Amino acid sequence: MRNTYISYSLWRLLLNALFCLVAFFLFIPLTILLFLINPFFNKGPIFYTQIRLGKNAKKFKLYKYRTMVVDAEKGSAIWATENDVRVTYLGKIMRKFRIDELPQFLNIILFQINLIGPRAERPELHELILKDVPNFSERLKIKPGVTGHAQVIGGYSNDIEGARQKLEFDLEYINVNEQSILFDIKILYRTCSEVLKGAGF
Repeated sequence: MRNTYISYSLWRLLLNALFCLVAFFLFIPLTILLFLINPFFNKGPIFYTQIRLGKNAKKFKLYKYRTMVVDAEKGSAIWATENDVRVTYLGKIMRKFRIDELPQFLNIILFQINLIGPRAERPELHELILKDVPNFSERLKIKPGVTGHAQVIGGYSNDIEGARQKLEFDLEYINVNEQSILFDIKILYRTCSEVLKGAGF
């Protein structure tokens, strides 16, 4: 059992390292490109940071390319929706192909997230969901991920029922018996398929 755990840990580290390597080489030209075109299609800062919950409810700052208008969530946390009016024209393209997620390789380098795991939720929405889904905190047993079982199967969720359904997928992944290299490969395959199809919103 211990050897199996070590093997899986090494596999996870390898996945993280490979993603960071690829993301780094994409990050530089993309950031330069965004710097040049942002004034025309996405006025404001290139990057966006947001407080999220990591393993054991530890808060951290998540890095993304900004896809919404500046101060889109000024006041209180709001779920993103399909055809959200706060998303800029350029932001729609980035979301469609999940380009906005790329800067999260910085969070992996800081050991805050893994490539694969539950989606990191905002503290405010986490507390809101807990009122109706008492076991929602079980997602915090492991590090969150850039992609994950719930993300590729359940897609985006913007309500309590969606959060409840995605929790089931997250718990399936968190289960020790399900955390396997084969399971990760399936998630990576579906993630790549979703990205190539432009299935984001």
